[in-house]
Amino acid sequence: MAFNEDGVFLASAARTTTQTMADQVNENKSGIRVVVDITSAGTGSITAAIEAKDPASGKYVTVLASAALVSNQTKTLLVYPGAAAVANGSVNDRLPYKWRIVITANNANSMTYSVGYQLLG
Repeated sequence: MAFNEDGVFLASAARTTTQTMADQVNENKSGIRVVVDITSAGTGSITAAIEAKDPASGKYVTVLASAALVSNQTKTLLVYPGAAAVANGSVNDRLPYKWRIVITANNANSMTYSVGYQLLG
């Protein structure tokens, strides 16, 4: 039986720049749920993405990305086999072997947010 594992990418803090997670290795999980919790949006704008690393080129490809997040909200991204495909929210796919989360700052305005994730068995 595969158990879920929780993780914190970014604790709640004000940020103005793009945040990129180090490469992660998926040993045996089927999917991931990423939760972006924005508590002070101000005039900021961010986009959350789950990316896979191509083993041949070393480049990253987007598995799933949110639309621009510009208000106080809790946004969930889900990559999981059999998940209903929802634009900018979920995709029917497996979590790749090498992956990362990227939070892109769409402008230089401050936003306070946290990013947590759950690896799904």
